[in-house]
Amino acid sequence: MHKSNRAFTLIELLTVGLIIIILVGLVIAGASYAQRRAAILRIKAEINSMIMALEKYKLDVGAYLISDCDANSSIKIKQMLLTYPFRAEQLSGNLIIDPFGTPYRYCTPINTLNQVVSVQNPLSYDLFSCGPNRICGDFDDISN
Repeated sequence: MHKSNRAFTLIELLTVGLIIIILVGLVIAGASYAQRRAAILRIKAEINSMIMALEKYKLDVGAYLISDCDANSSIKIKQMLLTYPFRAEQLSGNLIIDPFGTPYRYCTPINTLNQVVSVQNPLSYDLFSCGPNRICGDFDDISN
């Protein structure tokens, strides 16, 4: 009587293990991409909310807030937003932080020292996030 071995070979086991590892890597990469896209969409929505509040401020006061384009410019926006409708969870702490962990930036054509500065929107203001790489002034900034 002949006895048959029905076990898997080492090559078969390694092949299946490799396929599983590749599939897990693809799922993780896809999830990371989806999280990044969701964070970018959230930033765009938050910027639109801040724009609406800034426009209401301009209607009430007659001008936009004057601000430098530094990380602390988020404090001025926060102080203004406390007076106008805005979601409260974004206003915890001193700065308004984007989903990537950096403060939003707000720049006006005239800074606090009455100097003309270079901005993308010379008639109004620039409101932006430094983006996923957290470096301001490069290709992945998200702005109004």
